[in-house]
Amino acid sequence: MAEKIRLTDARVRDLILPIGKTQVDIWDSDLQGFGLRIGAKSKTFFVMSRVNGRVVRPKVGRFPKIGSTAARSRAREMLVEMEKGINPTDKKKAVKAEKVREKLAKLDTTDTLTALFESMLAAKKKLSPVTIYDYRNKFKHLASIASEKVGSITRQHVITLHQTIETKSGPYAANGVMRVLSSIIEYSRKHIGKPDKNPVQGVPQIYGSHYQ
Repeated sequence: MAEKIRLTDARVRDLILPIGKTQVDIWDSDLQGFGLRIGAKSKTFFVMSRVNGRVVRPKVGRFPKIGSTAARSRAREMLVEMEKGINPTDKKKAVKAEKVREKLAKLDTTDTLTALFESMLAAKKKLSPVTIYDYRNKFKHLASIASEKVGSITRQHVITLHQTIETKSGPYAANGVMRVLSSIIEYSRKHIGKPDKNPVQGVPQIYGSHYQ
């Protein structure tokens, strides 16, 4: 039977991962469905319940960034939502997506490649400075279409760009730029609903030296 204790800051702080285990769950004795997952490097509060017949276990927050009292209070709210058929994880994703849409709506040129590139970088908060630097260097190769509306970038644009970059900088550089372009377009498709298709993925042999 799973261990149950009252999850307080003091108890959580003292809990350690048993030898031989990669993770272990400890359940709160006061609030059913509220628990703590202890991993090799972190301790994370979570809740678990059924939502529309499916068991889900969204995260509440990582200790000590969130304390046990605040975590238990938030867990109660989440469990009530889950009883109503609301998955907190889906709700969180929807709120995040709406914030991105609101941010894009404030831009005058929301659907230009440059605006979407900057918005994508801002949304990817976990990117390291080195990765961002690499993205920006690759984006320089897209200068000829940087001010284009994302929906106007065609399969032929992609083929021509890849050929040009491959000639100047080699296939490895060209492929890297195409991956960045594809990421921007997928970000746009997810957050503003366009274009209908990703023209980079529409080029079967984009990573080769021949084009169809």
